[in-house]
Amino acid sequence: MVQVSRWDQLKDMSGVMQGFAEYVAPEGNGYPVLAGPAVAGVTDDPEGAAVFGDCLLQWRDLPAAVRARVLLVTLPLVTPAKTPPWLTHCSGTPPLSRKRASPRGSD
Repeated sequence: MVQVSRWDQLKDMSGVMQGFAEYVAPEGNGYPVLAGPAVAGVTDDPEGAAVFGDCLLQWRDLPAAVRARVLLVTLPLVTPAKTPPWLTHCSGTPPLSRKRASPRGSD
């Protein structure tokens, strides 16, 4: 299972993690991936770092066997300066722009 969103209380990443720990992990298999932006890269989301920090603390409190299956991922918000080699081999995929996007979509 994958959830990709901002580290926002309304997205309830910690609730997803707790739900997995309580209802899925005891008898099921799977690896939830809770992914959001690297909090240092988001300047217009003042609560993002706190929400991610709370998720990290809750993750640390999970039993070791469950914790090993829950993946918290932060993703960088920068455009790579060079198109990765694997992307150039994907048919029908346009190359990434070499121009860096501004944080608000305007230069």
